[in-house]
Amino acid sequence: MTSTVIGAVAPRPSPPTSRFSADSAATDSRRDVLVTDLDRTFSNPDLSLNAHALATVALLREEGIVCVLATGRWLPELPIDPLTNLFDGFVLEGGARWGAHDDLACAAGAPHVMDAASVLEAAGAQVRRRTASFSVDRHWEKTLRDMGSCSVQPNRDSIDVLPLGIDKGTGVSAWLDYAGISPRRIVAVGDGENDVPLLLRADVRIAVGNAVPQLRDVAEWTTRGECAKGFVEAVYAAFPEVFA
Repeated sequence: MTSTVIGAVAPRPSPPTSRFSADSAATDSRRDVLVTDLDRTFSNPDLSLNAHALATVALLREEGIVCVLATGRWLPELPIDPLTNLFDGFVLEGGARWGAHDDLACAAGAPHVMDAASVLEAAGAQVRRRTASFSVDRHWEKTLRDMGSCSVQPNRDSIDVLPLGIDKGTGVSAWLDYAGISPRRIVAVGDGENDVPLLLRADVRIAVGNAVPQLRDVAEWTTRGECAKGFVEAVYAAFPEVFA
């Protein structure tokens, strides 16, 4: 698998050691890791949380499997409770932020992203800004690619704009460094075009049944169930020893 290059990281405090301390590094460093997208992968079709999916992740963590949520959303958009206590870590804004929910690192290059947002706003675009990224209608994709100063990640009918060289795959790599984990195996589950780099970073690549064709093309297999039902199906298949 081709290695992923991570963008420079803005200065930040040292990560907390409560969950992945030096004392536990020997055991944590070779653990299996599950990474899942949120909207219409871990969630229901209406974006509400699914009780079965929540219980499935809780059981994985009881068995020592590291669980990471990777989403294009930023922190204020997340249902913090129960997600902060459910997942070991977060990759937010499509990979531009990562860490614990209260200790998020930021990829360098965010000012260039905000400059691009201002250019599009001046041209009449409706921009949805976050802290290190923004979303905009797909109509503006060519304009952004011509600028060449940002990472442009298609996401169904919109595009996510991130610091150059950043995507969900690089965000996962950055989070693993943050947590001090060299995973034995990464299982990734997603549904959208912006999940392609996430699946390419993984050892086991699964698309839920409602996934776009571009993601199905890189997935090893696609679930029969859609959204959260597909997520649960994927996890049961990827970790049969947990659910035997």
